[in-house]
Amino acid sequence: MRTRTARQAFLIAAVNFASAILRFVVTILMAKILSPEGWGNVAVFIALMDVISILCDSGVNATLVRFVAAEADSRATTIFGRCFSIKSANAATLVLVLWVLRRPILENQQFPQELHWLYPVAIAAGVLLSFHSLALSMFQAKQEFGRYSFTYLSVNTVRMLGLGTLLMLGTLTLPAVTASFFSAPAAAFALALPLLFLTLRRSAALPRPAVSLSAMLLFMAPLALMNAITIGNMRVSNFMLKTLASPEAVANYELAYQIGFVFPLLTSALFTVLLPRVSAMQSRDELRSYRARLLRMYPIVLGMTLAGVLIGPWFIAVVFGAKYAASLAIVRLLIIGFGIHIITQPMSLVFYAASRPAYLTAIYSAQFAVIIVLNYFFIPRWGGMGAALTVLIATLLAVFAIITLSGWVIRNLPRDHRAAD
Repeated sequence: MRTRTARQAFLIAAVNFASAILRFVVTILMAKILSPEGWGNVAVFIALMDVISILCDSGVNATLVRFVAAEADSRATTIFGRCFSIKSANAATLVLVLWVLRRPILENQQFPQELHWLYPVAIAAGVLLSFHSLALSMFQAKQEFGRYSFTYLSVNTVRMLGLGTLLMLGTLTLPAVTASFFSAPAAAFALALPLLFLTLRRSAALPRPAVSLSAMLLFMAPLALMNAITIGNMRVSNFMLKTLASPEAVANYELAYQIGFVFPLLTSALFTVLLPRVSAMQSRDELRSYRARLLRMYPIVLGMTLAGVLIGPWFIAVVFGAKYAASLAIVRLLIIGFGIHIITQPMSLVFYAASRPAYLTAIYSAQFAVIIVLNYFFIPRWGGMGAALTVLIATLLAVFAIITLSGWVIRNLPRDHRAAD
């Protein structure tokens, strides 16, 4: 929370918000250009892309940041190479499984035949987005936030430029708009490669890191499950809405989701800056002070949440009129859920620093189970509103668990927990 950290957090927050604005504009334009049914179908493929990106990661990114930051005086290429190999194996396995299951997945989600071509496109976009995030993690670990900022912005900048080009050409068909959106990760990854090479070259002459591959895999294992569950918590409602309700229900929910997602963006900025720093904390007192400062931020966050609850529905009504009227109530619930969760992701770093990531895995597993069960009851009755109510209830339970358990973990650590390890 000191001056340098505040400056870096402000930079990353500004970058995250700039990127969010670009994606938000792209999303709004896509929702206006396409029919609610068309936008609802495309939104499910966007969710599929996000799921694939996280499943390819399976904790690799956080592991890279953790060990590169901890082995700052060692060769980063060694750890990066291990992480790249693991992610490549994850991607190859996932692509094979998704290709074998393509028919039942497409039938379950009831996609029209003319949109089946988007299935392999979304898979490819998700894989490339995951490798793009691996480059971001290296910049994060080395605290090269200038390169991180450029690379982070590149995906949605490319999307905005592509959609702007289509607007100028007047070719605003569903195939053109969606192809432009899903091709952005490939272009952004190509832009990141030269910067990644320069970052890795800086430590090429340093000694090999002491950490073993087995230690990295042991750290990564609970994170892999946790990441899969986390993206499931975020995106399972899209798939269940498509199956249990209709594409129009997905369209209203996804539009509200994109507006409410401004709150996790601030969380992401704090997480990006603080992960290397909190991972290096040596004592119980440091972690206790860190947690206390986060809790003191909650009144500010709740004020922001109240403002979002008022502004979100107004924005939808002004921009879309009656086209997405069902989104008005949905966005209120999602903003409340995202708002109360904003502090808990940075607080979850306590579990990383204390080498207790399995606690997070347990919390998010329970949250995932709650979402699945409640969605089966709520979505058939209330559609997108039911999915939003499910997210709010599950988030409240997860927030309570993270705040409570983080305090318990710190109290039960030795005074110098690294020495004890």
